[in-house]
Amino acid sequence: ARNEGSVSQPMARLVQGKVSRRNFLLRAALVACCVILPYGGADAFDSRPQGEALHTAANPAPSQDPHVTDMAAPESGKPAGVESLLRFIRAYHAELIRAYLAGRASQREIFQKHLEPLGGEVILDYLEAIYPFCHGQAHPLGSAIYARTKDLGAALGICRRRCTAGCMHGVVREAFKDRTLEEVRGRLQEFCQGEEMLGLYKRGNCAHGLGHAIVFTADYDLDEAVKVCASFPDKPMDYYCATGAYMEYFAEAEDEEARGRSLHFPCAGERPYPAACYRYQARRMLKALSGDVEALAKECLALSGSWRLGCFHGLGVAVRVRVKRNPISLGKFCRHGSLDDQFLCIEGVIEKLADFNEDAALRACATLNETHAQVCFSAAKEKMYRPSKPTLPLYTDLRPK
Repeated sequence: ARNEGSVSQPMARLVQGKVSRRNFLLRAALVACCVILPYGGADAFDSRPQGEALHTAANPAPSQDPHVTDMAAPESGKPAGVESLLRFIRAYHAELIRAYLAGRASQREIFQKHLEPLGGEVILDYLEAIYPFCHGQAHPLGSAIYARTKDLGAALGICRRRCTAGCMHGVVREAFKDRTLEEVRGRLQEFCQGEEMLGLYKRGNCAHGLGHAIVFTADYDLDEAVKVCASFPDKPMDYYCATGAYMEYFAEAEDEEARGRSLHFPCAGERPYPAACYRYQARRMLKALSGDVEALAKECLALSGSWRLGCFHGLGVAVRVRVKRNPISLGKFCRHGSLDDQFLCIEGVIEKLADFNEDAALRACATLNETHAQVCFSAAKEKMYRPSKPTLPLYTDLRPK
């Protein structure tokens, strides 16, 4: 398990290589982690930071450590690669702060600018080091990598499974962004059976990546996107594609679109796969409920059929960071509703948590009784995008409200 107080494995990779670069790279990383990012944390991209915290991040107090240099004025004589890294760190966070304050996103432009001097692998090392739950942060990087290489195999070779395949999802979105929906529909099965994809990813993960591309191509029309996802020959792939479509939608949709609507918007409609929607909406619901998990559980209990199951699955996803910090809380958070509700809640917590930290997931599973632990340990072992998990019909077979 990752020691929260030590330099992480990705950061260790970052400082390896040329001996002359090691100390400078580590210093740059420490400045980024300890000075530039006081507002970030594990879920920095899950909810927009407050203006006051952003102002603090944009105007950090000078470091008291004489060995940590000011990133705005790197010492002369540093290796060129180190200066490139320092420029990237400074530009990346300054631009992110401006983007959040202005209510827009522009990470991709920053990545494109710094890909040439740094390379995608170094930027991925950096992202994984400062974001313990790195995923969505790598979507725009994957897009920038494919835009530069114009080669699927080369782009995936850089991304591999880094940031829990978030980089790959960005590559796939970029690869299909100029295709029509009919062109995308015609290539779904072929694409996920291609050598480049099968060599690195589960088929369900490929379908998820295509979901990102499909909703982007559909101009964020969820109804149209979910229909295209249904073109896979089997329901599990349809479902995993829908999860990508909803993730892309929630990453890009403006908050104003949901203003004045139901707390459950856009998941309360008649589209298939409510769990794919609540997987991302539940975090917004929890934020709107001031972080009250019991209040969110009551919202889920008021639903029925697949919508209730999906809501509890989303609840699990929404509390996974809390469970990582306090493993025994898993049973408390996932105790509501029927046995099926509880199983989907557990899988919502554990499948993704295990992607980041399998030891933490296993510790949480060990706190459950035998019936629940069996589902939990299976989720921790197999993680996301299982093509044949026993609970899949609860996600894919629509139960009436």
